[in-house]
Amino acid sequence: MSLLESLLLYFLPLLISLSIVSPQTSTYTAYRTSFLYKTSCTSDQYFDVALLQCSPCPVNAQQKSDDSTKCECINDNYYYGVNQGGGSLLCILCGSNYVRSIDGFGCITNNISCDSTSSRQVKSEAALNGDLYTSVNSSSASQPRIGNATCVSCQDGTWSNQPSQRCTQCASVTPRLGQVQNATIACCNTTAVQDGLCLRYIDDGSLTGFLYQNMFKSPTTSVFFQQHLRASFFLCRMNLNMATAQAPTRQLLSNATACQLLGNIAAMQFYYNLNGYAYYFYDTYIWNPPVSPSFWTISSNRTSIPFLAYPSTYFQDIISSTYNWIPATYNQNDLLRIKLAKYSPTGNFLGLFDAFDTYMQLCGGGYTDGQAAFTFGTQFKKAVSFESSYRMDFSQQIMNIWIAAGVLAFLGVVLAFFRTTVWYSRRGDDNIDLAVIGKFSVYISNILATVFFIVLAGVSVWWLIFYKRQNRISLVLPTDALQASFTALVVLAFSLKTIDILHLVFRQAMVDIFFMDWEKPKAGIKDDVSIWRTYFVANEYQEIQAFRRINVTFQIFFVLFLLKVINLENVATMEPGVNLFPPNVDYQPGYSSILRVGIAFSMWLATAIVQYLIYVIFYQRFVEDKIINFIDLCSVSNISVFIFTDNLYGYYIHGLSPHGTTDVNIKDMTMNLERESNQLSGKRGLQAKSDEQTFIVQISRNFRGVYTEARNRYH
Repeated sequence: MSLLESLLLYFLPLLISLSIVSPQTSTYTAYRTSFLYKTSCTSDQYFDVALLQCSPCPVNAQQKSDDSTKCECINDNYYYGVNQGGGSLLCILCGSNYVRSIDGFGCITNNISCDSTSSRQVKSEAALNGDLYTSVNSSSASQPRIGNATCVSCQDGTWSNQPSQRCTQCASVTPRLGQVQNATIACCNTTAVQDGLCLRYIDDGSLTGFLYQNMFKSPTTSVFFQQHLRASFFLCRMNLNMATAQAPTRQLLSNATACQLLGNIAAMQFYYNLNGYAYYFYDTYIWNPPVSPSFWTISSNRTSIPFLAYPSTYFQDIISSTYNWIPATYNQNDLLRIKLAKYSPTGNFLGLFDAFDTYMQLCGGGYTDGQAAFTFGTQFKKAVSFESSYRMDFSQQIMNIWIAAGVLAFLGVVLAFFRTTVWYSRRGDDNIDLAVIGKFSVYISNILATVFFIVLAGVSVWWLIFYKRQNRISLVLPTDALQASFTALVVLAFSLKTIDILHLVFRQAMVDIFFMDWEKPKAGIKDDVSIWRTYFVANEYQEIQAFRRINVTFQIFFVLFLLKVINLENVATMEPGVNLFPPNVDYQPGYSSILRVGIAFSMWLATAIVQYLIYVIFYQRFVEDKIINFIDLCSVSNISVFIFTDNLYGYYIHGLSPHGTTDVNIKDMTMNLERESNQLSGKRGLQAKSDEQTFIVQISRNFRGVYTEARNRYH
């Protein structure tokens, strides 16, 4: 076989499927071979499933009315010499006054006509042992079988079975509740048969208005619903009337297949709960009897009735039950072996199958994309409301969290009260006004934000470690409601911390700074002291106000590098274990808000600690220390700095130069620094023979008054 022929055979199923959904005529190109394909053939043609094109039917044959892939004889005056399907048939003309037999491979006389609407007559062409009612005529010996037909009248309790040409007992196709009057089962007329059954004993005609439409955007009548809906409802309801439905000792006689078929139709109509649709009849007359629905609990006898709607107590009944088929422990990557009961569209039970991998295809994916849904411990959620989630009792963990938060919050309130008291004493005002209350509030905001961050970060890191590193599954993620509460607390902590940052900016803006220049004018020269030294010191002070030992830009970009490039953010997926580079499949596990906070906080804290240690151990010692450099600048500039954060409280940097003057040229400045390094001059400290230049100051109200008065002279 050539390569081209192999490829054509390989793509044959695809071409067949294309032909089914494409009634129009067009040109299909496969590699370098082009051919015309169409599925709408004329009446004297059939669609050849091998050639994928219309082919002519044989002589005296035409396209079969119910199957365009086959041919049949043009009328019943011809019988089949050969009939192998498709175009493989041979139509032979019957003799005069003969027509084709029911099986199609013989001829019978055409002078027998039975009542086709009656269920009490059946047309028979041969006796029970197969003998023809009329022997073969020698003049027609060339034909395989020639006979005559007879109209047989069926006895009471039987009805005609046309395909088998016999009368059969109608008891098997006439559902009923126990005995009937006179022990004689009355059969239906042919026109009264529904879905092949006679429903005269269970359909009392009290229920009407069955609707056979689908529930798509443009509803249309379904032939399938017309054929099965009414019959499936009455067969499923059977004896479930007002009396039996409310009887505690009732025995249901529902038809199992019919109940499944009714459930299938309800699903096909998208559970549309409006009078006339399948789900309405199911819910109103079968699942929820109008008077006393309380009998329907998990322990009730629901013989043959499928679960389409569950009572409000069903969840509680399930979680309070015990199941011996569930393993006591699960390990990572263990699969949940969930079985699916499979039914045909007409309600026949096809067996139990594993839900994973073969018989369940999730929306928008392949057959194997649902593995995550059945991997124990993995939170799975996808369209069409399919979700696998896990729950456990978190009452102890939640109580511990609130205890920790409560204790820390109480200590925080005490600390806020203490800080407010300290601030009040530094304020220099004896009145307790709104400013005091406001200061207490912002202190509480700061402390509570810190408390929430500590608790939430601790909880998230704890969950991250113990959930991801467990070999035997003993911990699952919190529910969506708990995670929503966690997210709300994180947002609250950020909001409180924002208030604290705004307060910090306000405090820095309200700090009172005074630069005192010790430089004296030179002899005989008045007002020759330069202001540029003061400007320079003030500019350096402004820069160190926002100084940090951690580089914020590097912090942000490095954490993003860890999360996005190294893919550490995948640690926060809702599945046990760590997979930084998951395979490229349709489904990727979602992220847990708790785990995301945990991994982000861990990376942020680790990066900050490393930066801080590098700065303190190496950079500050061997490169520069900005705070010490600023103090040295004050001494070299001969300028002291008063910094009052409050009215009566602040800081003092003693910048008086031991050389007396610093407004000198480079040569003199170099000589002064060399003398100082050789200890040939005094110390820089405030006290004699002291190097201490920085002080915390607590001033009196009188001093503050004098300071304010002196400062106001320069404004």
